[in-house]
Amino acid sequence: MTLPIRSLSDKPSRSDSNGDTSAASAASLRAPGAVKPRRRSRWFLPLLLFILLASGLAAAWAFFPKADSTYGSLIVRPFRRENVQLTVVERGSLESARNADIVCRVKAGKQTRQTTIKWLIDAGTQVVRGQVLARLDDSALVKTLQEQEIITSKAMLDWMTARDQYDLVQSLNETDLETARINLQLAELELKKYLEGDYEQLLKDVRSRILLAEADMEMWNERVAWANRMVKKNFITPTQAEADQSRRRSAQVALDKVKEELRVLKDYTRLQQTTLLKSNIATARSKLKQLQVQARSTESQALNDRDTKKKIYDKELALKKEVEEEIQNCVLRAPQAGLVVYYESPRSRRSAESPKIEVGATVHEGQKMMQIPDLKRMIVNTSVHEALVAHLKGQVSKPTGFLDSLKVGLLTAPSLSTRLSTIHAFDPLMELPTSDELRELDSVKVHDGQRVQIRVDAYSKTLLEGRVKSVATVATKDWFSDVRMYKTEIEIIDHHKGLKPGMSAGVTILTDRKAEDVVAIPVQSVLREAGKDGRQYVYVKTPTGVVKRFVQVGINNEKMVEIQSGLKEGELVAENPQVLDTGSTASSASKSTKGKGGKPPRRSKK
Repeated sequence: MTLPIRSLSDKPSRSDSNGDTSAASAASLRAPGAVKPRRRSRWFLPLLLFILLASGLAAAWAFFPKADSTYGSLIVRPFRRENVQLTVVERGSLESARNADIVCRVKAGKQTRQTTIKWLIDAGTQVVRGQVLARLDDSALVKTLQEQEIITSKAMLDWMTARDQYDLVQSLNETDLETARINLQLAELELKKYLEGDYEQLLKDVRSRILLAEADMEMWNERVAWANRMVKKNFITPTQAEADQSRRRSAQVALDKVKEELRVLKDYTRLQQTTLLKSNIATARSKLKQLQVQARSTESQALNDRDTKKKIYDKELALKKEVEEEIQNCVLRAPQAGLVVYYESPRSRRSAESPKIEVGATVHEGQKMMQIPDLKRMIVNTSVHEALVAHLKGQVSKPTGFLDSLKVGLLTAPSLSTRLSTIHAFDPLMELPTSDELRELDSVKVHDGQRVQIRVDAYSKTLLEGRVKSVATVATKDWFSDVRMYKTEIEIIDHHKGLKPGMSAGVTILTDRKAEDVVAIPVQSVLREAGKDGRQYVYVKTPTGVVKRFVQVGINNEKMVEIQSGLKEGELVAENPQVLDTGSTASSASKSTKGKGGKPPRRSKK
């Protein structure tokens, strides 16, 4: 489409005017030369130099961009083939790659969930490890500690009393049980003594007396028989014989008495005594069982009371230690040497009502108050538009597995103390501030991230080298638009002494995508039509005038954009087409790299 503008032939060109001037000058020089040869030789050398200078200026005027006199300040120039590398230009802020966070560790109390800052070190102060950074209000905690000390002392006294009572109950139970065991043993011994001793002795005694009684009976039987024979022979009187008869009857009574004693001993006395002794054994055994049950009950009660009082004491003691620890936590110290920086969350940057770190301000448990960054390892935090994030590649590392192997080896060690020490010490070791260094040593780099050129605003004359360290896998959405950005960390390789957290910087990420030996023009030369599917176009100067030419663009960087079709090498393209098309703006080829975060521009409306 040819623009309705005047033809370039309406006015004489600079080359024509220059040519006329040169011809006139030559004619003016030749005329005098025919009359005066010496004067022509005098002016020949200056004239030659003038012609060469004029030719050089004409060539420069034709090669370099120039404003077309027909279209005011329009600048056109021919563009050649060159290499174009896709770059992503963003803005970000400096942070330390390794920060020691200073966090409020004072827990929420019964009356309030926050505490007040009483004293605070100035931001930017250089501190050493262990130096006091801040003091929080601990007056309420000191009062709580005094009350807790009284409660803990009473709990300790109750526990000691319960402990002594338990020892006393144990001693009494042991004494009673030992006495019951002895009584049972004595009862069993009495039964055994009777059956194997007393009874046998009584039995033998009765049997021996029976034998004596039977011997006496036999003797008196013979005496009576002899007396009867003597009475018959009248050697003794019947009265004498009757006396012997009486003595035999007495012997018989004595024998019957002893035999009855034997029967009573076997049938009754033995059974009665055995039953009595067995009853004593059963009574002693029952008494022992009762004492055992009673001892277990009283001991269990005393033990439960002792353990309960011990738990109460331990609880109160733990509360006391916790309050003491909270008082210690009111004094914040530097975990490492460095520069103090007050922590400012992203939310506080957008809201004036967000909490600030200052004397008199309130802080809560877990709130970040300050950071001590490692100024030798700095990164640039930036965000990249979702349309460009696919071209970014961060650093890739993988763990060597040394720490895991070390842990497994220690856990399988023969020594029980080594295994227990590993369980209790290895995991807390990985939570120390030096754990990042341990993990870094335990990893091997697979490949580096893409090269980045960094220019810090505070040191704009210094160009720093960097690498893409990481690219977030999850996008963050802006509160005020639907644009999705991916957080990207740029590691600064060149250490600069003056770098500090919070400084602003511009980054140019050199991606792996390149177009070699292509027609390229400045990004500001490409415009886009209004509308959702607006086409991209440029203005080209032709012999008939300046025309609008639709083009298809390829990759671009912050300076040049690839033209895939619509232009030929050497054609004159307008570098400032806005003077002809004031209603349009630069296309996405330019704004995709110059806009903040690489956002594609909104299409202009004509």
